[in-house]
Amino acid sequence: MQLNHIRETVLKQIFNTGIPYFDQLKAWDGVTEYKLDNPRALLAAMDNPQDQVKTVHVAGTNGKGSVCCYLAAILQASGAKKVGLHCSPHLSDICERVVINGKPVARELFVKASEAVRTAADSISIQPSFFEAVVACVFYLAREENFDWLVLETGLGGRLDATNLVHRPELSIVTNIGFDHMSVLGETLTEIALEKAGIIKEGSQVLLGDILPEAKSAILDYAGQLVTPENTFRWADDFNLGKEKSVLPGGREISSDVFFDNSYSKPSSHNKFLAAAAAEILGFGDSIEAGLRAARWPGRFEVFESNDRRIIVDVAHNPDGIEALIEAIDNYLSKSNWNPKQVGLLVSMLGRKNWKPMLDRLTSRFPEAQFVFTSSSHPHSLSGRELLEHYSDGEVEENSESAYRSLKKKDLLIVCGSLFLAGEVRPLIAKGDFRTFDGGSVA
Repeated sequence: MQLNHIRETVLKQIFNTGIPYFDQLKAWDGVTEYKLDNPRALLAAMDNPQDQVKTVHVAGTNGKGSVCCYLAAILQASGAKKVGLHCSPHLSDICERVVINGKPVARELFVKASEAVRTAADSISIQPSFFEAVVACVFYLAREENFDWLVLETGLGGRLDATNLVHRPELSIVTNIGFDHMSVLGETLTEIALEKAGIIKEGSQVLLGDILPEAKSAILDYAGQLVTPENTFRWADDFNLGKEKSVLPGGREISSDVFFDNSYSKPSSHNKFLAAAAAEILGFGDSIEAGLRAARWPGRFEVFESNDRRIIVDVAHNPDGIEALIEAIDNYLSKSNWNPKQVGLLVSMLGRKNWKPMLDRLTSRFPEAQFVFTSSSHPHSLSGRELLEHYSDGEVEENSESAYRSLKKKDLLIVCGSLFLAGEVRPLIAKGDFRTFDGGSVA
């Protein structure tokens, strides 16, 4: 496998955003150690906007973006005037990284924020990375647009992530711990867990999802130095998802229907329930059902139906995510009582991921399907031919659009393996604007 291009990408940019300042910045190369020196100095030069908004900070291996989306929807359903949601990467447009009341921020506002960040960076003679500049824009917009809440997803890890410069979030959430980004975060669950636990701040509240014992123990040991036991809420110990009734933090019961309806995998139900637990802790439990039923999360087991055809777009990009996707597909087919005759998979993967087990799992589950391998615009993307070397029964279309066109008439088409592939293909399928909340509008 040829991955020399990964080392060369320090000179490349991941996105052509159309925002001049962003497009001159370097993307993280996947190798260089994260440091907080530059983003800390940059935010200080901007009068620390991150500390002027109520924030919920979310880390985890999988599900953190979904939990953010669901929680933001609940907060909006509660009547909050302006709820900001930051998730990364975006799917198709840079403006999706700052969602306000369910819709991406207006481009002119993002340009204004980028120029404020540029001015601050120039004033102290630093050049932030692409991600650091975007995060600074998120905090700037939260202050300037008077967000009532900012629901904030970490980019990678937690401890050294640029989002972790929030002084004290109202709530820190760790969704789960699995093996991903191991070259950066560590080789063991304990090491990875401690990197994620770095978002926990003294005096805050902490919410832990369904986490494996080894990782959970490490997080609790870390949290115990900063947070009192009564402000630490643990899955199965302090709240519990049941088949019919679920128990929220504090002991209140709620019907489980809202967590299982239209959820085809265990992780999907878990993410909804974790967001509900967060809302209960924050005092918005009465808005859980309305928020979850209004929430939409594009690209996360998103099913497009047309006549007798189905297209499923999913951003699954690590082994746990692929396993959840397969579970969701199986449950969807079972519940819909539908047996497609022709199945196609459009697959792209990043070379820095643990991609071989993902591809092996997909090909073993769909041995008769037509696989078309392609590469996304991300500079770490494997070429279609590199994927073909591992699974010789596939085909190669190096352009993602032509790859989609070659499979679009299949009864069932599954697009997966990379968030960046999903972001390129989804606009070819989806009708209407990107939104994370039905009926959402910018106040």
